[in-house]
Amino acid sequence: MQEELLVFDLNDLLGEEVFGLPGFLTRLFSFAEEYGISGNVWQHYIVYRLLLDENPYSLRAELGRTTGTLAALARRDIEVIADYFDPEFLENNCPIAAEIAAYTPMSPAGSLMAKRVRNLTGILAGLGRPAEFLDALTEEYALRGAGQMGAFDAFTFLAEGGKASLHPVPAVDRRGLGHLVGYERQKDELIANTAAFLKGRGGNDVLLYGDAGTGKSSAVKALINVFPGKKLKLIEVNRDRYRDIPLLLDMLAPRGFFCILFLDDLSFEESETDYKYLKAFLEGGLRRRPPHIAVYATSNRGHLVAEQFSDRQDMTYTGDVHRSETLEEKLSLAARFGLKVFFPAPDGEAFLEIARSLRDRAGLALSDERLESLLKQWQLAGGRRSGRMAEQFIRALAAETPAEQEQ
Repeated sequence: MQEELLVFDLNDLLGEEVFGLPGFLTRLFSFAEEYGISGNVWQHYIVYRLLLDENPYSLRAELGRTTGTLAALARRDIEVIADYFDPEFLENNCPIAAEIAAYTPMSPAGSLMAKRVRNLTGILAGLGRPAEFLDALTEEYALRGAGQMGAFDAFTFLAEGGKASLHPVPAVDRRGLGHLVGYERQKDELIANTAAFLKGRGGNDVLLYGDAGTGKSSAVKALINVFPGKKLKLIEVNRDRYRDIPLLLDMLAPRGFFCILFLDDLSFEESETDYKYLKAFLEGGLRRRPPHIAVYATSNRGHLVAEQFSDRQDMTYTGDVHRSETLEEKLSLAARFGLKVFFPAPDGEAFLEIARSLRDRAGLALSDERLESLLKQWQLAGGRRSGRMAEQFIRALAAETPAEQEQ
């Protein structure tokens, strides 16, 4: 009879009969194909389950706390798990052990989780004692975290019935800030603030504002690529979830990650009042926000909330001061962001430089003179200058034949 684990949730994997369970081999092969895992799939699957397991020990190890009774119980569990991780268990209990031990997927590993599983499996397979096994696993939790948050870099936030949940974004854009042409001062400010945040030196909440299509959202999304391996997580919070942010804080507060709440295209019309929830969150109050959670927002408006002439109807005159409480309440939201970074529309030369850079990346054989001529025509038909418009222009050119480009 198998010995029950007390900490790690892998009891369903322990036992000689596991390979005879209906559907288990299909589940094993599905895992291997989904992640492009080659080699000993059985060992890889055990490691995968250990990495995803959010138990009291893995969550404490994520924070660097690995002493006490819980650590002793975890060592007991690992002694059991190590017996099943041993290649002899597979050889003695699986009718197709040779195929599973040398599995070849139809496509190679590409995701970060697959690489993480493969690397840790290699480390664990080379260790001799269960204590070393636990030490290596604990170090992995401390470096990259446990559970789903350790497996992915970006998430969307959902809330229903008073409960919060994070849904991973598997296909994250892996372009860095170098892909954003120009805006060097803005990028430097964003990097410096985020670096301070990750070092525990505070860092400010950030508002990136300016013309549409200038790369504000791209700059925020690129940060998870600028700081790889720093346990930085980007969590997108849609406007209809602002009132549920306290639920998200409860979920994130005990975790060992640096979390940026990403509020994209932040703006409010006159009739909307959800900005008050966000304002209360940014202000703080009795509920202290954990220091490992920051807010980065983008907006086409510097003041975030639309100002109406009706807001000025409650103005009073006292001495030399004109004041509208309604107007002040709305405009004060932007003041809650400690760092405000302006992204203006590029001037003519900067716009041309963006187009040249995108042309080179696309591998288009167009002279600077021809590119400039076509860009002017495109701009006349399309309106305002922006990085987004330049990308659309280059994509349109790339769809044409070389002969069409030169006409």
